[in-house]
Amino acid sequence: MKKISSFLLLLFLLAIVPAVVMLEVLFHDGLPEAQGQQAASQLEQSIRDHLPFQQQLRQMVTEVRYRLGMREQSSVFISENSLVENVSGPYGDFVRQNTQAILDFTERYGVSTYVALIPNSCVIRQDEIPPLATVYNQKSLFDYVYDRLAGSAICIDTYTSLYANNDKYLYYRTKELPTSLGGFYIYTAVGGKLGVAPREIEQFAIRPVLYDYYGELYEQFPYDRVQADILSVYELESFHREYQVTHYDGEEETPRVYYTLYPLYCLKEGQDATDLYLGGLSPRIDIRSTAPFEKRLLVFGDETMKSYLPFLTIHYDLITFVDLNTISDRQLEELDVYEYDQVLFAYSAESFMHTDIPSGIDRKQKESETEGEWSP
Repeated sequence: MKKISSFLLLLFLLAIVPAVVMLEVLFHDGLPEAQGQQAASQLEQSIRDHLPFQQQLRQMVTEVRYRLGMREQSSVFISENSLVENVSGPYGDFVRQNTQAILDFTERYGVSTYVALIPNSCVIRQDEIPPLATVYNQKSLFDYVYDRLAGSAICIDTYTSLYANNDKYLYYRTKELPTSLGGFYIYTAVGGKLGVAPREIEQFAIRPVLYDYYGELYEQFPYDRVQADILSVYELESFHREYQVTHYDGEEETPRVYYTLYPLYCLKEGQDATDLYLGGLSPRIDIRSTAPFEKRLLVFGDETMKSYLPFLTIHYDLITFVDLNTISDRQLEELDVYEYDQVLFAYSAESFMHTDIPSGIDRKQKESETEGEWSP
């Protein structure tokens, strides 16, 4: 009986592998390049649009590859109940460029500047990746960058706080982003260095608002054993706060204003549900609070801000968040750094290693140099 079962399994795998290869081409690699690239692209999209049971076929591909022992697929680790992106090491010269841009910023403006590099989930969730898997040592990156910034900026260790609590729900299972709980531990590390007194977790009311969130990693690898993520909001119980969150999108667009840190109507079809945190990303976001403080904080960062920034709002009169990837030259020119008491650069290791987004602050510095030029 065992021989028959093994034989049937072998026949099944022999039959399914060609289909797997075909589906890999369709869903991951795309069609081969050919003359008339636009026509090929249209053909590919047509096949995807009309091929029945696409989701089921994707699940089948992932399941078969997993059962064949492929625990890492297209740089994503697949465990029994979660997906973890394997973030590779630095690309090109991005790390040096980004670090130098921050050094130039501190020299030009002389404001109190802080830098927090945030580890990706693959270096924290060690128990959810294959034992012999190769993962880039992000801690060595942090040490290198912080050594270069020493004496110019105050560097913040978020790694230790997260790793010490790695048995908790710190990162989403289907999206490469810290959860609100992960954001809380980032906040405790960052807040301590910023000079505020981080609140204890017991001081927050934790309210789940969505129990079945699936992020883009699941869309890429719809492995049906992966557990859905839960989106929760943390609200300070001790003191009442009122907030005004203003999003400045395009230069000609009317600002979006929310009177809550968690606009739940962002939980609608066609929008990433994690945008319920502060309303999502925008080129510039001003967050005003009725907290009895006068300090102002300027943050240059990425999507990880959704996790920790709601906590920091407790301690500031105004926090301005800037996305250097999308802010226009004009919007950046209108930003007055000297209106803020502190400046925080906070990026995931992936953003710092694989993009030049942090070095976008160079645009602001070049504008300042141009304004200072005099010609007869």
